[in-house]
Amino acid sequence: MTSGGGVNDDWQTRKSLAQTNLYMLQNKVACDVTFRVGPTREIIEAHKFMLISRSHVFAAIFTGPMAEMGQVDIPDVPVNIFNLFLGFVYTDDVTLSSDNVMHLLYLAKKYSTGKLEDVCLACGIGVACDVTFRVGPTREIIEAHKSMLISRSHVFAAMFTDPMAEMGQVDIPDVGVNIFNLFLRFLYTDYIKVNSDSVIHLLYLAKKYCTGKLEDMCLEFLKTSLNANNVCTILEQAKFFNEDELHDKSMSYILENGKLTLESHDFLTLLQKSVLDIVKSDTSKQTRKKYSRLPWNLEHHLETSSSKSASPFWTGSSLSSRFARAAC
Repeated sequence: MTSGGGVNDDWQTRKSLAQTNLYMLQNKVACDVTFRVGPTREIIEAHKFMLISRSHVFAAIFTGPMAEMGQVDIPDVPVNIFNLFLGFVYTDDVTLSSDNVMHLLYLAKKYSTGKLEDVCLACGIGVACDVTFRVGPTREIIEAHKSMLISRSHVFAAMFTDPMAEMGQVDIPDVGVNIFNLFLRFLYTDYIKVNSDSVIHLLYLAKKYCTGKLEDMCLEFLKTSLNANNVCTILEQAKFFNEDELHDKSMSYILENGKLTLESHDFLTLLQKSVLDIVKSDTSKQTRKKYSRLPWNLEHHLETSSSKSASPFWTGSSLSSRFARAAC
């Protein structure tokens, strides 16, 4: 809807907070502060309230004893960079590139906008790098900084400072590129959003490079995410990583939720020893009846085959593949 003068009267309805904030900035709606930016002192208008809400430095500039009353000079960055900075302040979003990341990092530090600083550091991994990783099966190139890695991990410190230190490229063939990028982002920013798709891979890297804080975050995610559809996988991973607390918590969940776990597809991923541990841990007749409903007498085969652990039928195979073989 527009007014008689052609001005859009309703730019707020069904718009997100970021959209309405950006509209006010770009259209100079009710601005109350003026910046003179760059060597030409180009005028850019903004809103004190928004700036104060995002930065204690701006809060001091506009509300402290020496508060700025009129125009504020910003001579040390170009106009396009300051506009990008304001866009982030108003919307929490910014498009970074190799051309702008260091300028934005400078502003993020100058005005103490920590979230933007973290984003710039993560993106800026490719700037002034001195170590190259070749990652994944395709050996994709990822660059980083030895000093940052050394500061976060004694394993990296040994890799890059010992007499036998790595001098050039470092091969990381055992994880995907996206996972290694997440891992580096954590090292550079201390921030990561763990999810069910990444947690096991990140836990592996956290243990491999002795980054204890990330390891704790991954283990906590697993402990609080147990359900019938993933508990068997988590149980196996807990054994692989020698995480006794996670193993015991997973085992307890399975025993307390036997029917749901048994009926899940995840149950078929268990290896023989894990199934035997579960069966022997639950001695109730009710649970024994549940196991007897499997396509063949699981408990009988487990107990009678424990002395045949070297048999190809069991070694290294999952329960689903054993069912298939038993049916032949």
